[in-house]
Amino acid sequence: MRVEDSTIKTLSKGIVPLVFLTMLYVTLLLFSGVIAYKFIDFFGKPVSSAIFIFPLSYTILDIVCEIFGYRVSRIMIWLGTTCVYIFAILSFTFLTLHPALGFQHQEDYQWVLGSYWRLTLAGSISTVMGEFINTYTISKWKIFLHGRFFAIRSMGSTSVGCFIDTVFEYLIAFTGIVNLKTFLIMMGFALLLKIVYASILSIPASFIVTQMKKRYGDVYDYGVKFNPLRLRLFNPL
Repeated sequence: MRVEDSTIKTLSKGIVPLVFLTMLYVTLLLFSGVIAYKFIDFFGKPVSSAIFIFPLSYTILDIVCEIFGYRVSRIMIWLGTTCVYIFAILSFTFLTLHPALGFQHQEDYQWVLGSYWRLTLAGSISTVMGEFINTYTISKWKIFLHGRFFAIRSMGSTSVGCFIDTVFEYLIAFTGIVNLKTFLIMMGFALLLKIVYASILSIPASFIVTQMKKRYGDVYDYGVKFNPLRLRLFNPL
């Protein structure tokens, strides 16, 4: 069976879970940006709350790439990035509008959303790089390992993607916001926690993937061109 035929067959059967996973993925991207500057105490170390949310997006991409193929996950990444930019533009626009007389929460909104453009810039670079490396890795390993060991492949690909993502994201998003010592502690803990958290998530994700494969089938990316800028779902490959 050709890759296109396999993809169409899987999409036709699994369109409802795919739509849900896509919406959940975008929701997590938006929420992690809003909550990013909410620092919490984690065993005496300051960490961004977003590190407990964002790794879920990698797990969702792993599931989508495993079941529906790299080309579907590629479109999903760009759609998610577009939605984040739309949210950032809307936030910036309405924050600049003059508040109504007597409205006392302008500074609160400014604190929460005022730096969202910075996170958007960080996300457009680091997140896209990390997520494409993640999906490329899990797709290639799937072919090499004949679809086996999803949990291990998910752990490995997510670790690589999280490393790229975290380094670039923290350099862009937090430089000048916190001092150097706090910055290094935050970035180191964030990377460690993301990898550990994503590794734990790979276990239930493996169960979900197994059940989805039985019901909807899955796609192997034989002959697929992995250029992240190619947005066509089907021919030419």
